[in-house]
Amino acid sequence: MATRSTAASIDEYVAGLPPETQTVLEELRALVRASAPDATETISYAMPTFDLNGRHLVHFAGYEKHIGFYPVPSGVEAFKEELTPYKQGKGSVQFPLGRPLPVDLIRRIVEFRVAENTGGRTPDRIAIESIVHPGRTKDVDARMYRAMRDAMLRVLPAAAPGLTREEILEVVPAQLPQDLYPEGAKAGWWSKAVQLDLEAKGVIARESSRPLRWHRDPVSRPPARRSD
Repeated sequence: MATRSTAASIDEYVAGLPPETQTVLEELRALVRASAPDATETISYAMPTFDLNGRHLVHFAGYEKHIGFYPVPSGVEAFKEELTPYKQGKGSVQFPLGRPLPVDLIRRIVEFRVAENTGGRTPDRIAIESIVHPGRTKDVDARMYRAMRDAMLRVLPAAAPGLTREEILEVVPAQLPQDLYPEGAKAGWWSKAVQLDLEAKGVIARESSRPLRWHRDPVSRPPARRSD
């Protein structure tokens, strides 16, 4: 980006960039939003920014040949070895356009920043939304939510035709940690709650079909399954 942006919102900022850059920025935006659902979007330092608890969580920006990602110095330092393939600065990293984003790494960096922001640990409770009740939130167990969210984003296709509720419930239990969901217990309620929340956040999309089907938003990629 040759000049400093004067955009007043992230939507306006992204709209002013070339199509390829827009696609990657929207992918990064959806990833941060899914990894830090309690964070709010704003513009700070003329860049798209996510804030949490009144403090900056991460920034990102679009340039001619790369995407700039700014998880503050601690976010870069904590993952310095894994970020070795990318050009880095103090608190910044450059992801070249034309190469896939390191989705799982970015997700873990954002979760690290959330833990920092909340006093060194991830909150036990998290507020989720529902697309059928705009503006209404509900506090749920954060670990259960994140496990189901990651599982659903792994199994949902990136485009139509997606999966029906029954198909989701057939495949998602195998992706869930047994300590939280022993033999798939409570997967039905949690999959529905997470589905409605991710729809409200624009991370997944509902198809106009019968029976209803869901797929990931085109700019949202599934997180890699972690061994821990």
